[in-house]
Amino acid sequence: MFISSWFDYIGVSLGLWHYNYDVVPMVPSYLPWDFALIPITIMFMIQFKPHFNPYIKSLIFAGGSAFIGEPIFKMLNTYDPEQWKYIYSFPILFVICLITQFITKRDEYNKL
Repeated sequence: MFISSWFDYIGVSLGLWHYNYDVVPMVPSYLPWDFALIPITIMFMIQFKPHFNPYIKSLIFAGGSAFIGEPIFKMLNTYDPEQWKYIYSFPILFVICLITQFITKRDEYNKL
């Protein structure tokens, strides 16, 4: 959630893309997507076939999000990639998915 919302904040601030609608008044328009859509999709990918290759899962997630999800949001006129190409999102989403899978699959954590 925090990584995706941070990237969204940077992208909107730099004018790389913008969102056309506020989903929740008085809240930045990208927060509902970053706090719901991306984490829930990644959690589903982690729980579905837990022993499946994480690289393939991350490829499916990143490809589906970048090349199917983003064009659908553009077509619905909720998202406008002004100076952003869908291919730029692919490696970012791939790494986010791999990091979350690594964190959830760790066998042990350091003691506090």
